Amino acid sequence: MLKSSRTVLAALVASAVLGLSGCASGGPEQGDASAPPSQSAFPVTIGHIYGSTVIQAEPKRVVTVGSTDHDTVLALGVTPVAVSAWRGAAFHPWNESSVGATRPVELSDQSTAINIEEVVAQKPDLIIAIWSSITQAEYDQLSKIAPVVAPDSAYPVFGAPWQATTRTVGKALGKSAEAEKVITDTEGEIAAAKAANPALVGKKVLIAADFGAGEAYPTPPTDVRYGVLTGLGMDSSVPGLADVSTLSFEESGKLNAADVLVWITIPGATVEQNPVYLAQPVHLQGRDVFTNADQGLALTYSTVLSIPYTLKNLVPKLTSAADGDPATAVAAA
Repeated sequence: MLKSSRTVLAALVASAVLGLSGCASGGPEQGDASAPPSQSAFPVTIGHIYGSTVIQAEPKRVVTVGSTDHDTVLALGVTPVAVSAWRGAAFHPWNESSVGATRPVELSDQSTAINIEEVVAQKPDLIIAIWSSITQAEYDQLSKIAPVVAPDSAYPVFGAPWQATTRTVGKALGKSAEAEKVITDTEGEIAAAKAANPALVGKKVLIAADFGAGEAYPTPPTDVRYGVLTGLGMDSSVPGLADVSTLSFEESGKLNAADVLVWITIPGATVEQNPVYLAQPVHLQGRDVFTNADQGLALTYSTVLSIPYTLKNLVPKLTSAADGDPATAVAAA
């Protein structure tokens, strides 16, 4: 994973450590916070899969290496100095407007393997790695540079609900009150969408992915992507698919058990051309939804910034699919 010699890395680490005190007192500013953290909020201790991390003072240079962590930081009024460009991009329609005056550096995708040198070069005083697969070795190396917030030990990796992630980030930034308000507001938006779309309540919903490999990948009912859908009153327990991780298109008849089937597709996906799938009732009855790139990614992010985007852009498609009438289908765009 490391591309340079140990000597170069050691020099970078030493330089970053020596520069931390200067960063804390007057380094480049992040975006304006909605409210300054109370100094009484610090120090804070945050538990995670590798033990606990103490954050002594308000962070000034936040780096997010988790694939969606920057959304939560931005939602709390702080612009990170650097973010992970997951799948080649970090900014999308739902988070662009939250970026402060100074645009963050976009690191390479850090979600599966952290490039230590890239992170060290940003001289962080807080590293957020909640939505990542950070290893013990990576955690140990980065902890020599700055406090690191690793994934929450209360949930599987990539399995923490958006509320828990928001609270953890809020605590790390000294913005717990703001985090609670953001959570309350977002839950209110979900509740309002549920009330406005009663046809969705009780409908069994399945999220499936087509990555162009000639197979379908049903998403397990515990996946965080269902959080907003179950918040709308939908049911993720589709019969016969709870333990199915891969499905050939020849077996696509099993997908008919869903009242609403949401497809997350990427370039190269073939499900919309597969004759076996196209002959299934779930498709003929218009009970399937094909997300575009932004809609699928927003649902995958499932953050306090992406959820309102999902409610606005995906719920109309869900509602039209739930009635089982292909004539009411909503266009993909």
